[in-house]
Amino acid sequence: MDKPFIDGARGKLLQTLGGDAAENLLQPLALQGVDSFERLVGLLAHSDEVIRNSAIEVLGRLEDPAGIQPLLQHLVRSDLGRGEVLGVGASLGLGTTLSESVIEQLRFLADTHPNPAVTEAAIYALGWQGRNSAGVGWTLRTILRNDKLSDTVRAQAAESLGLLADQTALEDLLACLTDSSPDVRFWVVYALGELGDPSVLRPLEALLEDESQVRYLHSVGEEAQRVIQVIRDKMTWDAPADGADTGNSDLGCVPIEPLSQAEGDSPPC
Repeated sequence: MDKPFIDGARGKLLQTLGGDAAENLLQPLALQGVDSFERLVGLLAHSDEVIRNSAIEVLGRLEDPAGIQPLLQHLVRSDLGRGEVLGVGASLGLGTTLSESVIEQLRFLADTHPNPAVTEAAIYALGWQGRNSAGVGWTLRTILRNDKLSDTVRAQAAESLGLLADQTALEDLLACLTDSSPDVRFWVVYALGELGDPSVLRPLEALLEDESQVRYLHSVGEEAQRVIQVIRDKMTWDAPADGADTGNSDLGCVPIEPLSQAEGDSPPC
């Protein structure tokens, strides 16, 4: 079998994956005789889900713009399981830079598609790809605040707002800290950590005793503790060195102290 295509793909994958992981992805494709990009795309129609999933991930990792439209078309197939759909979203999000027209297609899917898995996949891709695209943050904030949508979709919107580091989302995220869904609360906390605004420290302290567990991860309270520490560390790093003139000497220095010891303050209701 002619192997130049597989060898070239292996070289690309080895830039981001270990050797064993790259081989595990490529082996099913080599067994199918993939010797060109076109044949790789053709495997999206294969009857075996394992082969389709390998093709999906390799298409994303090759970062070839020619793979974007086949992945978008595959994303909206009605016969796919949730895991495969989310895999397409990951490949679109982590692959080559998407054009504005593709970003708009993803926004449309995130906003209107009836399959929650497709919505979730599109939202995930937007989190990685939408930072410089007008309107993406607004779409994600709208989804987050829409309590008629599923918890998993809204949680993904929160995570993607964190990936975007969208500072305009601060108030929307704070409003969802008391959401009834642990998944939403968890990813809102994560997103607030990515924004890094010290003003969120007190609201986060109110969640330290939240023992609600998020599948495969940890509790909401543990995530709040992690984020609080990250923000306080950043405040310490950003603080001027002793004796440095900040231009605001009349304001004095506000010490960084444990939240629970700050005098006269209590977590918001």
